[in-house]
Amino acid sequence: MPFKYLDLTLVCGWQSHILIGGKVKKVYYSIWSSWQKIFVGQKIMKDLEELAGPGKDEKIFELTKLTFEAIDKASIKNLTPLVYSFEMKLLDFAGYRPNFNYQKNAALTAFLIDDYEKISKKFFSKKEILETGKIIQNFINEQK
Repeated sequence: MPFKYLDLTLVCGWQSHILIGGKVKKVYYSIWSSWQKIFVGQKIMKDLEELAGPGKDEKIFELTKLTFEAIDKASIKNLTPLVYSFEMKLLDFAGYRPNFNYQKNAALTAFLIDDYEKISKKFFSKKEILETGKIIQNFINEQK
């Protein structure tokens, strides 16, 4: 089955899951995150180059680079929720279904960045982004 979706899931702020060819791989990197700020350490790009670098899958690498570039330049005052949905499509593709508590712990796979258009349109429809965005907004509201 050809690769279609990239899953970047923040888990406890210290690791990322990257779905490559139907297998979930973990990449550990230095990151501190909250709903207000995201700082990405340099190590992530080296890890991503090893897992999904040029010659392995250009589309995965390109999307990943765009994602982290956008996170890197996101400003505190202008953060837009971008969701790479870990819902039905990715779960079916990966062949497993984490329970709801896992999804909550993973902050429902949300990245807060300011330039979602050019990244999200490569893999997800506007409707999918908006629908998952509502789920995330509800999750944030529950935490207040």
